[in-house]
Amino acid sequence: METLNTVLDRAFNVSLAEAFEAKATYNAPMDCVEYVNSDEFALAVRIDGFLTLYKDKTRQRVIGFKCKGFRYIFERVREQHPEIAECHFIPMIRIIEAALSYAGEELFEGKRAAYEQAREIADRENVQIECPELKAA
Repeated sequence: METLNTVLDRAFNVSLAEAFEAKATYNAPMDCVEYVNSDEFALAVRIDGFLTLYKDKTRQRVIGFKCKGFRYIFERVREQHPEIAECHFIPMIRIIEAALSYAGEELFEGKRAAYEQAREIADRENVQIECPELKAA
């Protein structure tokens, strides 16, 4: 498997950090959370306005996801579970499950499998987001 670091080194004689760390990150200006679990090329497959899945180059394996409009869903979760505002890390599975429940069945016709893939990776890999800036929101 050819990594991005290998390509950058060969093409531009530069490299990224030595160790890849799978970590969910919140981008406040874009209001999205991204998570990728593998240091490889990823193909973005947009599911809808909230969810994008990242797949490996074969398009067979989901290696991550992007959740847009994160603050809105976070606020809905916080309304139902005020204790989450005290947590330093927020489990992404709660956010994905909330998106599933708020949108309703009709919105997800044909998309449920994609949301299940994101939910499964968030659960299996215990994906959590550190976002202290959301606590004060």
